[in-house]
Amino acid sequence: MTDDTRSLELDLEPRGDRRDSAWEALVPLHADNFALALASGYVGGSLKEDAAKDFQSPAGEGLLGFNDSVPTWALSEGEPGDRVIVAIPREGPPPEHGQPAVFPGPVRVTNIKWVGFRDDGSLANFVASYDAFPDVATSLVEKVVKWPVTDEPERPGKFNIESPLANPRRTDLDFFGGFGAGVVSLLAGSQFDDALRRFLQDPGNGIAENARSLLHALEPRSSSLDSSIWSAAVEALRKRFGKKGFDRREFLADIEASVISLGAEAESWVRGCQKVIDAEIDIPSLADNEKIGRRAALAIILSHEPSGLDDLEENLEAGSMVCALVTAAVHAFAGLSRADEALKTPAARMDAVLEIGERLLAGKAVEVKVETSRIAGDLTRHQLVTIAGNKALEKAVEPPAYMVMLKARIQEAGYKVELDEASGRIGIRSGKAKGEFITVEDCPSSAPANPVVNLVTPVMVLGARPSVAVLKKMMSGAWEHATTVALREVDGKEEVVAMASLPLATLDRDELNFHVERLLQVSADLGGKPKKSRRVKKLGA
Repeated sequence: MTDDTRSLELDLEPRGDRRDSAWEALVPLHADNFALALASGYVGGSLKEDAAKDFQSPAGEGLLGFNDSVPTWALSEGEPGDRVIVAIPREGPPPEHGQPAVFPGPVRVTNIKWVGFRDDGSLANFVASYDAFPDVATSLVEKVVKWPVTDEPERPGKFNIESPLANPRRTDLDFFGGFGAGVVSLLAGSQFDDALRRFLQDPGNGIAENARSLLHALEPRSSSLDSSIWSAAVEALRKRFGKKGFDRREFLADIEASVISLGAEAESWVRGCQKVIDAEIDIPSLADNEKIGRRAALAIILSHEPSGLDDLEENLEAGSMVCALVTAAVHAFAGLSRADEALKTPAARMDAVLEIGERLLAGKAVEVKVETSRIAGDLTRHQLVTIAGNKALEKAVEPPAYMVMLKARIQEAGYKVELDEASGRIGIRSGKAKGEFITVEDCPSSAPANPVVNLVTPVMVLGARPSVAVLKKMMSGAWEHATTVALREVDGKEEVVAMASLPLATLDRDELNFHVERLLQVSADLGGKPKKSRRVKKLGA
């Protein structure tokens, strides 16, 4: 900038004489556009064609930010209305004072450090205007009365903004973000944790493969026709995403175009759906006993909004797997921007939703862990769900019937039921006050239809160079008592344990007693010493 001519340079490339550093990009936004960002999860670009015009409008999906302060002329660009200043941490050389830098977007709203308002009245007006909206997560970003503005009312001479290379279109992010919200809502329950982990480990590339992968994670026996109908239904949803209205016949016609070549069974299903739409026949079963893919597709024809999920389960008696498929699909069709605030707060949950959406869009796997942090006296499991290494949600899971039965059998056999506070697992204590403690652990091969637990007791910590005599002793003891002896790593050390797998579908007291006594004997014979640091407490009946 000179005294004679005011001009504006956009810092699009790093300058050789500037040192890289961390700085905060101050991004001026129309307040209405910031509210849309809180709903959709991203700032940069817009889902609305009629979004309010502001300083960011020429940047497309990119963002324009200043260092240190925002000139007043940038706040007056575009349509009238309140403005906010969003602070986004950046790396690299900051722009000169008064000069905007353009950087790629969209940027997750969870990356925003704070949002500044002109005064208390402006902040109060924003909260009053948008807190009532169920899809605007107003609590995601710290709101402060902070106004780093420089009085420069005159806009510099003409300048051209060359938008940076854009990320996937906002509509894609909104659709797959909605899919992520549906997955997180399912993870908030407990019935499909294993199936959802399998799906996210190998989701496929593209919405058709995503749909197919989710179906087979829930029901591996699904037929190829079932898979084709279901994936065609989800593709048809994607085709209609963002458009007004939902014509059931047009939706069914799109599915028909994809599957009609698959034979008479596919044609029969399409004709049956047409009769349901025309109320010529009653709605057929939506239970889980068979054909859940095509049943879920029909369920979407009947109800394509998240608000209809309760009715689907309660009045149409849809099975839990059918409901799970529909939950993911209708949340995707609604889009993240219309998802309930409860699925987008706190910030860690929004990050989890965005992570799933972005990775599904890119065809990448998502790491999900569901770990039990503790078990309460009534056997309620308090679990932590982490997604891509970040805490997403906590949940309390009521004990399955088989765990309540196991607790009763342990007590009937004359043992004490105690809680290992370190691991959060329940365990079995022999009659003596300082008797051996046998931990009850989930078996990886356990399934709802055939629950299995492992009874595990520590034997010894293996030294760096175990002798042949020690190894022979362990193998001999395992053989003598017909009990598995295994090696696992605990707190960086190799621990030898004795264990027995216990199917619970037909468990009786004598069977439990048999396994417990064997474990106690092998532990005693092998010279195991219980951990001195173990803290346990008794559980009531």
